[in-house]
Amino acid sequence: MRLISARRSRSRPLAQLRQNGQTLLRRTVEFNAQPATYLRVHASAALPLRSVQVRLRESGATPARMGLNAGFVGRDGRAFVYRLPALIPVESLTIALADDNAVAHFSVAVREPGQTEWLRIGAYTAFRLRGAGMALDAEPMDIGMLRAREWRIDPDSDLAKAPQLHFDYQPETWVLFTHGRAPYVIVAGSKRAQRGAFALDALVGQLRARYGEQWRPPTIGQAQMRASAGEAALHGWDAAQSRTWLLWGVLVLGAGAVIAMVIGLLRAPPAPKQ
Repeated sequence: MRLISARRSRSRPLAQLRQNGQTLLRRTVEFNAQPATYLRVHASAALPLRSVQVRLRESGATPARMGLNAGFVGRDGRAFVYRLPALIPVESLTIALADDNAVAHFSVAVREPGQTEWLRIGAYTAFRLRGAGMALDAEPMDIGMLRAREWRIDPDSDLAKAPQLHFDYQPETWVLFTHGRAPYVIVAGSKRAQRGAFALDALVGQLRARYGEQWRPPTIGQAQMRASAGEAALHGWDAAQSRTWLLWGVLVLGAGAVIAMVIGLLRAPPAPKQ
């Protein structure tokens, strides 16, 4: 099936196959946002169409989604375990099989490093069909917006090669209050810091009310990232934790002094009667 807009065209096969309880679906065609007055859908075969839906997005309202492959960690029995480099807010995932003309059904689960239990978030049927000049792959699985470091996909049958686990995510938007002139330096990395909730929408709304609806904060580019202290920063001196240990030490010493005093009184000979 082919989608044709006023400026460019793109062809991609669609599929809706069912056999032995398995369903293979590929029903979306994605292309970059572009202005167009008409959209023509042309099918290469005489197949009935029930409906066509077009998802619209305001140009420039949000940055384009980006892709990221998770790093393969190892096997957990029949399952495959992957890890993301950070708590990225992923929106969809795709499991790409290593072999052509293959189909596999997976159970998808997540957890945080150090945890033992996996939390199942859904099921996914992956397929990779090649032949007759066509390439057909499964469409992404929508997962809303989820942050998790470790991912586990468990197939319904043994697979010799590890699939590729691909994620799509929306880059996060930062609003920075800067001092002086560029370039600016952003220092990040803390094991205690928590993500705060700020009324940025209200702030931007007030500025747009003053400067117009088309007002946008000035954008800055991203330079090369570099590590400062690296992993050592996660194990550095923690003032709050040090105060906690100090308080516990004082309590233990105080309790020890009281116990020693009581033992001394019990061992002391009774005072002579007058």
